[in-house]
Amino acid sequence: MDELRKRALSGDVGAQFELAERCDYRRPRRPAQARRWYRAAAEAGHPEAANNLAEMTRDGVLSPADPKAALPWFRMAAEKGHAEAMVSLAYAYSEGEGIRRDRLQALKWHRKAARRRHKGAEFNLAIAYLYGEGVERDTRQACRWLAKAASHNHVRAQFLLGLAAETGEGIRRNYALAHHWYGKAARWGEAEAQARLGALYYNGLGVRRSKGQAARLYRRAAERGDANGQFWLGLAYRDGQGVARNRRWARHWFEKSRAKGHPAASLALRKL
Repeated sequence: MDELRKRALSGDVGAQFELAERCDYRRPRRPAQARRWYRAAAEAGHPEAANNLAEMTRDGVLSPADPKAALPWFRMAAEKGHAEAMVSLAYAYSEGEGIRRDRLQALKWHRKAARRRHKGAEFNLAIAYLYGEGVERDTRQACRWLAKAASHNHVRAQFLLGLAAETGEGIRRNYALAHHWYGKAARWGEAEAQARLGALYYNGLGVRRSKGQAARLYRRAAERGDANGQFWLGLAYRDGQGVARNRRWARHWFEKSRAKGHPAASLALRKL
């Protein structure tokens, strides 16, 4: 550490950044020292130091949170090609955090980050196209960006791409492809994906029909609080599909689903 400090004091930018990271992440943490060295490196043009300094400033580390003061550092890092800073700058423009809201600027910076394969930026572009936020709604473009984010292991993108493949919105309907992407998202614990994957198994769409596997997936989703998973598991218990018929457990899951706002749960309870 002494040698590293000497190099940092002599103006070695790489050493300044390394010293800042050690102070930031190693125990005992020394945020004041981290901030000092991030600033030194950032002022010398180090993009990651500028991004980290911006995050500390925005999040209120050692001083009140100040999104506006963070922006010049995010911008400097972004203009030097730092993808995470680009996304932070895009978020600021999107939400009007420290700057006037400007959806076109937000899209500009998301695009720049997406070209650097930042999965969050790819996903945000997909959402913009999916809902027409700052661009004309275009489900095909949305699916294009979802596919990129999904291939980079963005879990929500995997689920939404599976949903697009199941419904045929933005891409051709393909149940096998829906099964593929739901399966990937489900393995990461995405409850909606678990429930809809279960439905594919129940109906034999894109996969061999298995009511037992459907019920197991419904249960995983239900235990994570997914309203569809809870409702469909209630149906499984009511009808004895994949599990032994059990009216008490059917009521339990219908009630859980109703509490989550499932539109069919109240009727199912009345008819039980």
